[in-house]
Amino acid sequence: MKATAHAIAIVSTLLLFSFAAISALSPLAKKTLKTVPQSAVGTIVYERVPEDSGPWPTIDIYSLNEDGTNDRALTHDGHSHAPSWSPDGRHILFVHDAALQKPDPYNPHRGHETYETHHPVELYEMNRDGSDPHLLKRLEPLIDGAEWSPDGKNIVVQAAAAPPPGICLFLWSPKEPSEPRLLVPYPAAHPAWSPDGKRILFVKRIGRWLSSPFVADADGSNVTPLKNDPGPEIFEPAWSPDGKRIAYAQDNAPPGRTPQIFVMNEDGSSARQLTQDPDWEYCRHPSWSPDGTRLAFSCTLKAAPCWSRIADNGTPVQPWCVVRLFVISPDGPQEFLKPLTDHYGAKPAFAAK
Repeated sequence: MKATAHAIAIVSTLLLFSFAAISALSPLAKKTLKTVPQSAVGTIVYERVPEDSGPWPTIDIYSLNEDGTNDRALTHDGHSHAPSWSPDGRHILFVHDAALQKPDPYNPHRGHETYETHHPVELYEMNRDGSDPHLLKRLEPLIDGAEWSPDGKNIVVQAAAAPPPGICLFLWSPKEPSEPRLLVPYPAAHPAWSPDGKRILFVKRIGRWLSSPFVADADGSNVTPLKNDPGPEIFEPAWSPDGKRIAYAQDNAPPGRTPQIFVMNEDGSSARQLTQDPDWEYCRHPSWSPDGTRLAFSCTLKAAPCWSRIADNGTPVQPWCVVRLFVISPDGPQEFLKPLTDHYGAKPAFAAK
């Protein structure tokens, strides 16, 4: 009985912190914000978890209009994440969690029953309305994300290779009876296709750290750095639809010395920081609108990070893991940010059409 009462007390406290997390956003609504003209309302898919529960393990894919309307679930199993669009905007590629069929060579201790079915090992596809989800490929021990090529013939997959390389990039043609091929012979991450499909932008992994961006031909050959070096610790670079600019997140950026959103020319020159709101940090996963006039991304509320310490009584010491979606113009820095929704949202992706 004491254990039950203690559990009820913890749940009640978490609910109070959930309300506090929502109210923590209210001061931002009173600020003068730069608005983005909505000449055409696009569709965004993203990851969502139950509020105040953290980003894992329960996670699903949702879609909404870029003005925040028509927000609805596309998956309902709590095991779906990392969505991206097909070039024609009719299908969504995503990662689905399942149980491992063989031992994890990187983390043999991840066999706890709580996480038994939460291993990202299945690459799925579904229609844009969430119908007809079906398995495309299974890769153990881990798939971290995937992107269709602009012509729809190939998929670049970010996945774990056999030890020791770790996370690497693979090229796979789903319509051909072949296995994914290692794109570059070293750890790499965050691939992005050029709009013409002839090149792939990515960053190398050097130990725990990420390098400056590199560009390779679509087959993995002719790897070269950008002409102008924007610096190390680059995350999730994304080519603009016209191929002239690259949006990205970069670590150790002011004001909070955490990842913020930047944009630069395709050769790495003229890098500019876009997000500068001191209330928000860990801004990541930029995605361009089809016309290149808007950027979607997610940030974490500085007052409610996803790594809050737990008090001795088992309750969070502050509101926990408040992550929100944003849409801004890429043409100027944003002094203040206005959340698109009042609930968790991460890894947004604009529909291509």
